[in-house]
Order: sequence, then structure tokens, then C-alpha cells
Amino acid sequence: MSAEFNEELLSSYLSEAEAQMLRALPREKELHHRFSRRFRRSMRTLIREERRSPNMRYYMRQMRNAAAVFAIAIVMAFVLTMSVEAARVRLFSFFTQVFMELTSIRVDGNAGRSYLELESIHPFYVPDGYKKIDEVLDEMTHVIVYKNEDNRHIIFSQDILTASEHIYDTEDADIKELYINDQLVTLSRKKNSNRCMLYWHDEKYSFWLSGADVPEIELIKMAKSVKKAVKNEELSKIYGIPVAIISELPAETRLQLSNGINQGNVIASDETYVKISYNENGEPLTQKANVQEHVASALTQHTDSNDWMKIHTTIVDKGSYAQVSATFTWLIRPAFRMKDVIALSVAQGTVIDDSAEGFYMYTTSQGCVYTPLTSGFDYQGHGIVRNVTLAKPNNPVKSDIFFIKANIYKEGSSERLNGTYGHQRLSIVLNPNFSVARTGVLSCRSFNLGMTYDCFTGCTLISW
Repeated sequence: MSAEFNEELLSSYLSEAEAQMLRALPREKELHHRFSRRFRRSMRTLIREERRSPNMRYYMRQMRNAAAVFAIAIVMAFVLTMSVEAARVRLFSFFTQVFMELTSIRVDGNAGRSYLELESIHPFYVPDGYKKIDEVLDEMTHVIVYKNEDNRHIIFSQDILTASEHIYDTEDADIKELYINDQLVTLSRKKNSNRCMLYWHDEKYSFWLSGADVPEIELIKMAKSVKKAVKNEELSKIYGIPVAIISELPAETRLQLSNGINQGNVIASDETYVKISYNENGEPLTQKANVQEHVASALTQHTDSNDWMKIHTTIVDKGSYAQVSATFTWLIRPAFRMKDVIALSVAQGTVIDDSAEGFYMYTTSQGCVYTPLTSGFDYQGHGIVRNVTLAKPNNPVKSDIFFIKANIYKEGSSERLNGTYGHQRLSIVLNPNFSVARTGVLSCRSFNLGMTYDCFTGCTLISW
């Protein structure tokens, strides 16, 4: 008997054949083979590569190609580091072999990376016109890609220092050495492509910085600005913003806060607690207090009749200028939620135009709502003022936080910063305009009828 085989007949038996093949495979618990360390490492690398975005894969290839023009023509100094237990010594030796057109860099290490964790480090300075378009951070490598409107790229790479070897094309390249932040940096510029690359290392990481048609001085500025991002706890301590709120901020905002600290020399900050209560006639009774008084009040207060605010002011000395900021936190949500006003003023300096920015964030049972404050500031020479509106969402507000900062030209040998908050309780004026004195006192510049504002001020002093 003959049978005629065709696609339809084969398809009808395909599912049954597949099931039989799957049943024939051993169960997972019966598998005892242990893959080699090299195989597992290769699989992790493959998975990591596949998880990257298409753009990042492209730029990683570009970076590898760019690395082919880099050259190092000296023997790198060895690095001695101690482990946390001070019992193991890590010794890395850098050997460089220079040939006619190639340079080989070999890093030998006698310790594994089991106790090393990559901490994100990145440039805090980026040349004008360049913006971050992609970033990859994994166990071993941290890569950031920047691009400008002319489609030119700058690539920064941070790698854990481990045993490795790389081959680079050194033909027709100018090479020189310089010290940046006490680190020996080798700079190479390929003549025919105008691509510049910098390489350096510390006791934990190696760093690459590469860009084509980028001024050499700009890459050097980026290398000088490479620092560790400030942790949320430190940001909270300096700016007075709760850690829980900082963790909810957009990454770009956290980076800006970190930049403000890393680029500064001397930092001064202070906190003021303000208790607001009202008498039988509705007149405000405002008094300065401390954190202990606030905690004691919070344990006994069960109504909205009393409000509490914390004002945290900060000054960061940046040499020829300074950054001033204030964080206004309602510790107990205010009973009146209308249009308030926030202000910064300085006793000596002058506010730099278009330097003010900040954010407003409120929290409910549904989470945090973030609103950037990038415009609407009234610059008054010695200070800035901005009207803000307390949110009235459907869900009860748990907390309100305002943050503003600006840069000032330094004048004199000291400075006093005032952070002022005006809380509206009653007003017929829809859009009041305010001015702030150098002492931090607010005054309304609009004609109004029946307007009532409670004003609270915190300050910080610093000597340059």
C-alpha cells in the first residue's frame, strides 16, 4: 500500500511529534551538568548585550571602533589597594607594548571582583549643546552617550578594573600625558579623524572618554568633573528634602541637586521650624520652634487648627559665584489651600538672571505628584519671588514641598540668605504681585482688599 505525503498530512502529525520530543527530554532536576565559568560569563555578556537598546548597541560598537585609535606609550604605574578586611592586597600591573602601528594594554590582577560593586560615576560637566541620549549600567560597566544637534557624539565609559587585554591602533596619533585631579591621564588624538580619547584609572575603575570634533579642552573639563553621584541621604542632609521625596524625583532633578554639591567648595545650611496657630478672632500666632517641639506637637495634635512648616536654606560657595536655595516643607498640611508665594533674598549679593529653578511636589495616598518650576520667577536684583498654588486633588494631601534655587554674584566677605514663604488665608486679589526685601520681608505691590498673608522666614549665614 502506498501513501502520498504532502504538507497537509505532515502538518497534522507535527503537534504530536513535538509533544513526543518534549516528553523525551530529561527533567530539569535530572540535569547535573555544570557549565564552565567561561561559558556562564559569555552567556551573561550575551544577555546583557541583548537587553541594551538598539541605539546603545550601535554606540557601543562605535566606541569599540573609536578605541582602535587610542594609544598609550608608557608603562602604567602599578596600583596597590587594600580590601575592606585589610587582609587581602590587590595588585594591578599595567604593561604596555608599543609596536609600529599597534599598542597592547594588559591589566593583570591577583584578586577577583567578588567584593567589588560598581558605583555609578559620571561627568558633572557636559559641553554646551550636548545632551545625554542613552545610558547603560550593569555589574561591570557604565556607559553614557551624549549627542549634540550636529549629530556629534561623546562617549563616557567606566569599567571595574579587572584582568584584561586590549589592542589599539596607534598609527598616526598624537599622544601626551597630563594630570587631572591627581590622576595620570593619557590623551590621544588621531590626526586623520580628529577624534580625541582620554584614558585613566584609579584603584577600582578604568575610564574612557571619547569624542570626534570635540575641542580637547572640553573633554578635559569633562574628565575633571567625573565624580561619584551624591547619595540621597547626603542630598537630604544638605538641601533639607526628605529622602523619601528625593527618591521619587526625576533622575535629571536628582542629578542637578548632586551637581550643585559636587561643584561647590564650602556649604552652609540651616533649618527653621515655624508653628502657626490662630486665636479666637482668626489672627495668626506664628512662632519659631525646634524639631523637638514639632515632634511633641505632632503626637498630640488631631485637628487642622495648627500648621507646621520647616524652612531649610542652603548656600554653596562656587568660587566667583554661589548657589542659594530653600526648601519649604509643610509638616502638617495647611488648613487654607490657595495661592501662596515663595522667595529667596540675599543681604549682599545679586541674583543672576535666568538662573532660578525648582519644583513643587505633593503626596497623597495615590503617590507623589511632581511639578517643575522653570519659569514665572520675578527677579528683583537681590532676590527672586514666585507665586505658587497649593494643590487641591480629590485625595487628601499628606505633604507639600517647595524647592527653589538660584545663582548669585558674590559681593563682600560674607552672605546672609533668607528663604521666605507667604501663606494666603484670604484675598480678593486673584494674582497678587510681591516684592522681597534683603531682610526677607514680603510686601504686596498690587492693589488689594482684605488680603491676609502669613509670612515665615528662615536664614543661613556664610563667610567666604
